[in-house]
Amino acid sequence: MIWRGKLPEQIKVQPELHRGDLELRVINLLADGPMSRSELSQKLGQKKPTGHLYNVIRDLRDAQIIEYTFPDKPRSRGQQYQLTDKGRNELANLKSGNAV
Repeated sequence: MIWRGKLPEQIKVQPELHRGDLELRVINLLADGPMSRSELSQKLGQKKPTGHLYNVIRDLRDAQIIEYTFPDKPRSRGQQYQLTDKGRNELANLKSGNAV
């Protein structure tokens, strides 16, 4: 068998963000206004949305930190995410050093 791919030591591995770090970055990005999943991914320096980002978005939605801009159409191709009032309060607490 002939190996035509890169050798393992030649593969550049991009360090994965810790889940909490990624959650904070998503919250901070959404503080500027609503964004789609692909926009968030680009702002985070990813080529395309990763499974890790999907999970973080889901967890933030479940915690009611972020919400859909079109709640009645969760699969709309124009769907974006925005901070909820709770999310804005969490962000304010984090910035003031009073993490909840």
